[in-house]
Amino acid sequence: MKKRISEKSEFISVMKLFLLLGVVLSHCNPGSSPASQGADSTAMAITEYITRMLNTCPSCFFIISGYLFFRNTTDRFNAQIYGDKLRRRARTLLVPYLAWNTICAALLIVKALYLGFPGIGIVTDGNVDWLKLLEGFWMVESNKPYPLAFAFWFIRNLMVFMLLSPAVWLIARNRWLSCTFFIVYIITDLNFHGLQWFVLGSTLALCGFGLPQADSRRGILFAAAALLSACFLNSPMPESAARLLLLAFTVSFWLALSALARAIAAQPSRKILKLLIQASFFIYAFHQCFCTLTVTAWLRAFGTHTFTEVIAAYLMSFVALTGISTAVYLLIKRTLPAMTGMLTGGR
Repeated sequence: MKKRISEKSEFISVMKLFLLLGVVLSHCNPGSSPASQGADSTAMAITEYITRMLNTCPSCFFIISGYLFFRNTTDRFNAQIYGDKLRRRARTLLVPYLAWNTICAALLIVKALYLGFPGIGIVTDGNVDWLKLLEGFWMVESNKPYPLAFAFWFIRNLMVFMLLSPAVWLIARNRWLSCTFFIVYIITDLNFHGLQWFVLGSTLALCGFGLPQADSRRGILFAAAALLSACFLNSPMPESAARLLLLAFTVSFWLALSALARAIAAQPSRKILKLLIQASFFIYAFHQCFCTLTVTAWLRAFGTHTFTEVIAAYLMSFVALTGISTAVYLLIKRTLPAMTGMLTGGR
């Protein structure tokens, strides 16, 4: 039993690493930088397509989070279990969320006051609007729907979903209610803010579906299904059809990635993989502090006139963001272990 639990934990850790690195790569999109003006159109189209595919990484994270939240609560979900789960998530989610938004708030003030960066409506004419700064911990008005730590919109939404977990439990534990929920999602134009994926993961746990098992053949099949559905994601179609297609793409992407994660988790552990798994949350949190600057720097270093230049800048941005973030993680882990624990939620 312990071996099975260990294998499942290893699989989930690898899965999370891939998804977090996918988020980092999505933020390397050259189109996010002002230096991309007039860049090679073919390279820009390819990187934009990759970014749109990678935007499903947070959706897969919601699925995993819903599964992990409910995996041991198939029989009952009372006030004590609810309170215990929220208390544990306060350390792993709320504390890092507040810490990184504070860091990003300080960076914004320094950059706007002394380095000439935009104040995004919070710093204007050399003055800080402290009320707007405080509101930015939830959402920056001029950068909706993101908070000051923009990559943490996912954590903010996830914390809300967990607060709503009693209602999610009632839906997800019944397959008919779950099906009805997804029918409503598909046929209406309501914005669920990612709740549909959290419910999907919760349903996997509460209805006994379990985590997907996949061999290499199925992995290839799921990857092909994901790529095929992705080709039509931006095609003109009714809203309900677009949502159904997005659902199919996300599930296919999830299954394909799970096959890859299982294959890697089954291999002998390697030091680099272990290091990246340990540093994954810090990489995700830290890279948002300098991703646009990094992308801009590489675009200016390589140039933007040819396909090769743009792709090189794209790839080097990812390498730099991941490498620098990992190096900083190792540095503060060795020198400030208590702070590292706070910034990563004890991961």
